[in-house]
Amino acid sequence: HNSGEFFYGLYSRTRPTKTVGFDVYLLGLHRDPGSNGAANRDLNLATIGARAYWNPGALSLLGEGALQVGQNGAKQVSAGSFAARATYTLPVAGLYIGAEVLGATGDKDPTDNTDTTFNQLFPTGHIHLGYIDYVGWQNVISGKGSIGIKPAGMHFWVDVHHFAMWAPQGAWYNAGGAVFVAAALVARSATRG
Repeated sequence: HNSGEFFYGLYSRTRPTKTVGFDVYLLGLHRDPGSNGAANRDLNLATIGARAYWNPGALSLLGEGALQVGQNGAKQVSAGSFAARATYTLPVAGLYIGAEVLGATGDKDPTDNTDTTFNQLFPTGHIHLGYIDYVGWQNVISGKGSIGIKPAGMHFWVDVHHFAMWAPQGAWYNAGGAVFVAAALVARSATRG
């Protein structure tokens, strides 16, 4: 209420068979800079994306990609993200192994007029980036390996993540969207390096 932020969109899903599915979406995020204090910048983002899955049996594949355009303050936004996951369920009491890779663009030059950092819109990164909420889906490349078992209605698993910055010159963001490594500090350490 009175936040000055508006989130809206269209989302469509089709499931032609039990093993195949497609989703497409168009999401908008708008912030009115004058409605919630002088510190806010104007924000107008459109995110266009698609997700597909294929589950022919023991193997399950999932892929998603999104493009983002708009305006963040005085900068033009041109960003993107992707995720791809493969899971194989072994014929042993629900034992499975999986691998995932994902990325979201970062801003290689924070001083120019283009913002290439993908905005994750609202933090929901648990499924891809882990429950520790250390890294958000912004300026990141991540690889993940998983092993788990689902016996009798329970679920036990171990995930191993590796995180890196898409653009080391840009800021790094936590799952809440807050900067935890500033762009200027990264740029200084990269030049020393």
